[in-house]
Amino acid sequence: MQLKEVMDKILIEVNDPGKRQILLEFLKQLNFLTISEPKIKTGRKKNVLRDLYGIWEGRDINLSEIRKSAWKRR
Repeated sequence: MQLKEVMDKILIEVNDPGKRQILLEFLKQLNFLTISEPKIKTGRKKNVLRDLYGIWEGRDINLSEIRKSAWKRR
């Protein structure tokens, strides 16, 4: 019978950006840890406007109704 390997994950937030590299170097010295850094997303998402294509499909709505609901005032 094989035992399943159990791995725990923790998230560490570093409050001082200058200490980040020091902490990483220390953790890499511990042979029982696997260090993986998150992938940083840069820039804006491409084709954001395309995500909206068809959003109003099948709805009976016009520009004046959108304006009325957007500008409701008491």
